[in-house]
Amino acid sequence: MKFHLSQGEGHIVTGVGPGWVRVGADEYRASLIVTPDAIVTPWAGAFEALAVEDFARILALEPAIVLLGTGARQRFPHPRVYQMLI
Repeated sequence: MKFHLSQGEGHIVTGVGPGWVRVGADEYRASLIVTPDAIVTPWAGAFEALAVEDFARILALEPAIVLLGTGARQRFPHPRVYQMLI
């Protein structure tokens, strides 16, 4: 079996830590949306304040998959705020 170092296309998360995420060589400390072609920041406020409008911004990007990072512990927003993604 051969292994090859591959440089992916688009934006790639290269590191994470408490309160930050690194995409490529850039570090972010605010909420953001990462797509292959764009980084949208800030995206939303605190987890407790997530609203329908925040997820509507995601829907406008027509994603195939949405991965929501919620920090050090896994939390789930109320289904009514992300219902349009289902």
